[in-house]
Amino acid sequence: MFVISVAVAAVSALFWWWRSGFAQHVTALGAFAVACGAGTKELWDFGAAGSAVWIVGAIYLWVALTIEKEGNWITGTLGGIATVAGAIFASQEWTGPALLVAVASAASLIFLATMFIGPHEAALRVGFTIVGIVGMVQSTPPAVAHYADQAGVNTGLVISIIGALLVLAGFSDLSISGSFTTALGAAAALIGAAVTGVESQDFATVYGAILAVLLVAAGTVPGHILVSVAGLIGLIAFIPWGIAH
Repeated sequence: MFVISVAVAAVSALFWWWRSGFAQHVTALGAFAVACGAGTKELWDFGAAGSAVWIVGAIYLWVALTIEKEGNWITGTLGGIATVAGAIFASQEWTGPALLVAVASAASLIFLATMFIGPHEAALRVGFTIVGIVGMVQSTPPAVAHYADQAGVNTGLVISIIGALLVLAGFSDLSISGSFTTALGAAAALIGAAVTGVESQDFATVYGAILAVLLVAAGTVPGHILVSVAGLIGLIAFIPWGIAH
């Protein structure tokens, strides 16, 4: 794998230098990330290999968002894929920490997708959103399953905090689509509250109900009606749960 990926990266880079194109761009950067992971795996283990791929992805993201102009959306999307894939790959060795990094990486991509991010931002937003959502779907369930039994409250609170940050970003006009960002954050905050119930149902029902009321109130701000809708759904879920418990 290492030899093949190095060869592909070298040939693609040569063609890319000779004539810039989508295929050369994707294969050169993609093969380089794979080569870094494969080479590191030969020397160490899955954790180190995944970390190497994650670092390469983070560098791609930095280049796409700060230096590159033409084709930055390709580099940025590949960087997002590498960060999420690298963290998930590392979870074979370092299950807990790597899964948390995978969730954080995917959530960060979704957050970046709502920001003003420069040239070709529409394409970057699409790429970040797709990779971020797929990454969340792939990493969140195993992360919750791994931590919930021992630290359900902490896990849920982390998810809620991420959701709260998204809500604040939407309300603070830091994002392109404030209503979408706040709605996504509200949903994440409530999901986090529900996750705390794995460890403590008493805490989950009280915390979830309070959070839902706050979201209903926050949703009265013009343009953020979906936050109120999320809050109402939260009340419908947490109040009966609390009464039954």
